[in-house]
Amino acid sequence: MKTTLSFLAALSLCTQVLGGTFLKGDLSKRSTQVKNPFFDYERIKRAQYNPKAKKSTRTARALHARGSALSPCPDNKVRVDGGNCVAKCDTSTQGATQSPSGGCNCDSTSVLQSNNLACTACNGQFQYKSGPYTCLQTCQTPHVPSDMVNGGCICPAGSGRTSDNVHCESCDPNTQKTDPSTNKCVPNGCNSDQDLLFGDKCVQKCQQGYTRVPGSETCAKNCDLTTNDVLFGDKCVPKCRTGFTRVPGSEACECTGNNDLLFGDQCVPKCPGQFTRVPGSTACECTGNNDLLFGDQCVPKCRTGFTRVPGSVACECTGDNDLLFGDQCVPKCPGQFTRVPGSTACECTGNNDLLFGDQCVPKCPGQFTRVPGSASCQCVGNNDLLFGDQCVPKCMENFTRVPGSVNCECTGNNELLFGDKCVPRCPAGTTRVPASTECRPQ
Repeated sequence: MKTTLSFLAALSLCTQVLGGTFLKGDLSKRSTQVKNPFFDYERIKRAQYNPKAKKSTRTARALHARGSALSPCPDNKVRVDGGNCVAKCDTSTQGATQSPSGGCNCDSTSVLQSNNLACTACNGQFQYKSGPYTCLQTCQTPHVPSDMVNGGCICPAGSGRTSDNVHCESCDPNTQKTDPSTNKCVPNGCNSDQDLLFGDKCVQKCQQGYTRVPGSETCAKNCDLTTNDVLFGDKCVPKCRTGFTRVPGSEACECTGNNDLLFGDQCVPKCPGQFTRVPGSTACECTGNNDLLFGDQCVPKCRTGFTRVPGSVACECTGDNDLLFGDQCVPKCPGQFTRVPGSTACECTGNNDLLFGDQCVPKCPGQFTRVPGSASCQCVGNNDLLFGDQCVPKCMENFTRVPGSVNCECTGNNELLFGDKCVPRCPAGTTRVPASTECRPQ
């Protein structure tokens, strides 16, 4: 019994919260007032249609919102923002997404089916979207674009759309013209004995044996215009050969402009740039002081010292060269040579010696002297080679080298006189003569 009361108490509390008010009375009474613990549709209906019951209306809204979250929509509907059940979109069809108001929204590649509940794809190669429900045919004639507004081909001058709007056909030049508003061939409005010229002018057809001069109302005696020109209104003369042009006011042809007359009867384009004519031929070649680059460019060779920049026609002074005066590329001065100011020449100056006419080597240091016929230096004569690389004068008479040094000292049985002379000491029984190196008996 206690368990039953607890369950009824919980249901009663839920009803009080959903209804927006608390019911009075004991637990047993409250439990008997609960008709539907989840949703009371009768209370909502009464509250919605009672204009005097503002509190009841608010209660209905609260109950409706909570009831919607719990009550499922039918299979053919789906709940969207706002709690309403709306028509369900088949989102498995191409480009389809659920519309909040019900049915589908379709992307730019598809259109709505008549029931608004699915999308159908336009054929991307031959159709395009022209409204929510319509796929229009694109133009299927090669190289002709489509009119995305009127749904058909934009046909070239002198032609128009076929009845299916997706192909072009030539208009009969004698009886038809292109209607710009429909892009179709329509009667040109001329009589059967007239021709339509310039798109809007009807003129009398040429008599038998005569042909219309292109771009003119004039008729000339029959003249095959593929190989002839009509001159002076009625004269048929052969076209100028390739390269030749008509002399104004004359039947003659000439080879002028950027052309060369070869072999007396051939007019060919001049050779471009640095190309020159191959003797006895119409061909051009890149020879002489030029380089052929990239298969079709003939450019001057790089000047002495310069080299071609890879992948370019430009030249640069790099490597073992110096750029002088802005336009001269000369080899760097070798070894100890230095550039003569304002010149491309090199010289051997400073603490260097020029040997054999072309070698500039450092002068021999200190007491070293040049080995004859060689760039090497040696320590010879009245000198000693110390420590492998120092050439110093030999010690003077009676002096001896201080070990590990270039200095000399006066030691042993000698004495230093006058600051720079090392002489033997006087023997026993003798004495040094003042200011002299001689000894005398005592």
